[in-house]
Amino acid sequence: PASSSSEGRIAMKVEDCFVQGLLKKVPMDASLVKNTYSMAVEDLATAEETYRHGNYAWTTIQAYTSMLNVARAILYSRGIRERSHYCVVQYLRENFSDKLGDLVEKLDVLRRERHAALYSSRNSINKLMAEERLRWGKEFLRRGKDILESVER
Repeated sequence: PASSSSEGRIAMKVEDCFVQGLLKKVPMDASLVKNTYSMAVEDLATAEETYRHGNYAWTTIQAYTSMLNVARAILYSRGIRERSHYCVVQYLRENFSDKLGDLVEKLDVLRRERHAALYSSRNSINKLMAEERLRWGKEFLRRGKDILESVER
């Protein structure tokens, strides 16, 4: 079976994530969707503030947290809870590549960078990279909001 760590794993399909309990069907909760998206907005504002203080590794970690919370809000809007960041990315890949495009892959890049920054080294993120990650976060928020608004209609 595929391991539950995010690094060095054999690619799992979304179906495998459900079988392993890393994604789980739950009743849809509109307040959870709204609150999680609001957290994403706050996380990106924090990332921008952290960037202004010159802490580029934490900017990247916070931009990732914002993007992850947008992704989680999308899953919650579909009645899905997650227990794996990897499976969140896989779910978006399999179900929202048409709406999110290359932002799904950018989320995965940030997932791996966050892991490295938390557990290995924070020296690999420079100012230009942090600026780019903030742009990704802003676009992810925008497109995520469009997806969530299309569910409400």
